[in-house]
Amino acid sequence: LLVSFSAMAQSENDSISTAKSDAPKVKRKYGLRLGLDLSKPVRTFFEDDYKGFEIVGDYRLLQNLYIAGELGTEEKNTTTDYLDVTTTGSYFKAGVDYNVYNNWLDMDNMIYGGLRVGVASFKQDLNSFNTYNTNQYWDSQFSDLEGKEFSGLSAIWTEIIVGFKAEVL
Repeated sequence: LLVSFSAMAQSENDSISTAKSDAPKVKRKYGLRLGLDLSKPVRTFFEDDYKGFEIVGDYRLLQNLYIAGELGTEEKNTTTDYLDVTTTGSYFKAGVDYNVYNNWLDMDNMIYGGLRVGVASFKQDLNSFNTYNTNQYWDSQFSDLEGKEFSGLSAIWTEIIVGFKAEVL
């Protein structure tokens, strides 16, 4: 005699209870953040030949991806043995940031890497200059103490950025 039988049992998981998580849900903030680059006012305070100010902002697109921008102005006087020049201008930089830091609950700090494209409009004032001549037997050094202004200058550049942002308020 040969007897064969099989049985299959299936049931729905309606009667099985799932454990509820007691971890708090982290609600991510999406929106525009504005701030200041504090290095510019600090440098303005400590250096007599520098003035600068910069506003920074970013907008979160994804959990770790941000669109970022910076708008600023600077004035710098450079004086060496042979050159005295003053540069004044303003700039705008735009790009993206990628945050690699996992924040604790309710924090929005960043350790990030990013890329920027910058555009600037500036002018340079040549206040004075001296030419360097190694053979001064015949002639004295040529110098010009009359200032000359070069205005309407512009520049475009790219930057690779690594940094951190800390939430203060």
